[in-house]
Amino acid sequence: MLHTGSFRALGAVNTVAVDQSGVLRAATEIVEALFRDVEESCSRLSESSELSELNRRAGAGAFRMSPLMEGAIVAALQTAEMSGGLVDPTMAWRRESELPAGGPAVAVRVKKVEGWWSLVYDPVEHTLTMPEGASIDLAASTKAWAADLAARMVEESLDVGVLVDCGGHVAVCGLAPDGGWPVQIGGRGGEEVCLYSGGLATSTFADAESPWSMVTVAAATCVASNAASTAALLIGEHATAWLDDLNLPARLVRADGEIVLTGGWAA
Repeated sequence: MLHTGSFRALGAVNTVAVDQSGVLRAATEIVEALFRDVEESCSRLSESSELSELNRRAGAGAFRMSPLMEGAIVAALQTAEMSGGLVDPTMAWRRESELPAGGPAVAVRVKKVEGWWSLVYDPVEHTLTMPEGASIDLAASTKAWAADLAARMVEESLDVGVLVDCGGHVAVCGLAPDGGWPVQIGGRGGEEVCLYSGGLATSTFADAESPWSMVTVAAATCVASNAASTAALLIGEHATAWLDDLNLPARLVRADGEIVLTGGWAA
């Protein structure tokens, strides 16, 4: 029998599942504490967050990161690399400023800034160097990375199998229950799959230029699953061949509801 707990953080409803009732409270506390720390450190909306400080330091040399921020940055860089830059943590063309409504005309100069490959990460010094004008948004990868990290922390701390679902980004760690961890995908009327290890992520898209409205991918980690599912939406019709080449089981849903399975996803 599975035992579950839930809470809100990172802008989503999060679920923790274990198959031992006596450890559910401790497992949920570990995950919730981590997610609160991630929320505080990685938010672009908070001027006091470490991410905001990192963005303010763009062009000012190497920025020494906390272990938590370093983990989030590494996950974002891995996501960018795996997706061929389609999922890029830098906002190369976006520059935000507050201008008074109805104010005088202003001159604007647009400066091109290179993408994620312009970020210099030093794993020895634990620093990141960003070019002037660059800015980072970790929203595309933070939930998946947090799910992976939380699942590992619970397994290591409590020696128990666990599933962590961070707003649809699912990671499991430790010994799976008989039959695997049941995960519902596709909302009401969707499909239940059983996950034994690694991660599972679903990305949705409402864009007439993409043939897919939803893509779910299973991979060794939730970070990899999320990178692949998001990239597949952007790749379009060739996503099935791309996922096959990566040997990643995937379930793609077209706008008309047709389901396409690839990469060994069993019907």
